[in-house]
Amino acid sequence: PQQEKYVRQAMRFIDNSVDVITIQDVAAHVGLHRSYLSTLFHRYTGKSPQEYLIDHRMKRACALFANPFSAYSLGYDPSTFCRVFRQVTGMTPMQYKASLRKKL
Repeated sequence: PQQEKYVRQAMRFIDNSVDVITIQDVAAHVGLHRSYLSTLFHRYTGKSPQEYLIDHRMKRACALFANPFSAYSLGYDPSTFCRVFRQVTGMTPMQYKASLRKKL
């Protein structure tokens, strides 16, 4: 259905974004009102667009740990980044970095 296409399009936009984006940016990209996009997104994925965006940012952060990066490039100030990273991964960025070193 068309509704599912909107959700897939929103997910692709988030997945392919290199700039800091907001849910409003995503909604504008797919041409829907933010609240309607949130309703559809939750219906088809079980997550809110915000949750999906946070997961995307944290996956991107994990991938970037091998290279220097800034929390600002992901749209966070450092203290917020650490808090959100811990909520998503269960460990602090320092703990995550240490776990990567142990795997090498």
